[in-house]
Amino acid sequence: MLEVNFFWPPASPGPTARYTAPLQRWDVTTFSGVTEEPMLIVRYSSQTYRPRHHNFTEEFIFEPLL
Repeated sequence: MLEVNFFWPPASPGPTARYTAPLQRWDVTTFSGVTEEPMLIVRYSSQTYRPRHHNFTEEFIFEPLL
């Protein structure tokens, strides 16, 4: 199981139909079920986030060894 937690900045007031929110900061990413104990990733450099059109989809890359 993969649980990803991150924060977006607050939405701007007014119409936001063309808004794609960027990553504001990471919280913690948890991988469980792969090893005996869950693996936590908290370092910014170990996680990559790419929002797509209006945040309808997102892409993530995780490198726990960084």
